[in-house]
Amino acid sequence: MTKNEIVDEVIKLLHDHKAERAGSIHQDPYKHDFFRLFAAAYNAGMMEKNELRADALTQLIVARAPELVEDRVWDSLYHFWSDWTYAWDHAGERDR
Repeated sequence: MTKNEIVDEVIKLLHDHKAERAGSIHQDPYKHDFFRLFAAAYNAGMMEKNELRADALTQLIVARAPELVEDRVWDSLYHFWSDWTYAWDHAGERDR
């Protein structure tokens, strides 16, 4: 997936949540959908280049759909995205 495809999918999922078409962001399958997008971004190297870390993702969403970052769901997703990034960045340390 490209960066734009990932951002478009995140926006779509956030819109679905806002329209109450999906369950809680804290439950599957909704949380898994966001994690799948995170994994695609991470595995494509977009975190190393700071293209889609949480702050960069926020800036892209603000530019495309600013109404979504004022939502409480965005706050949860921001924290998930940051936590997942931290965990994957440090995954190699678990065996030390």
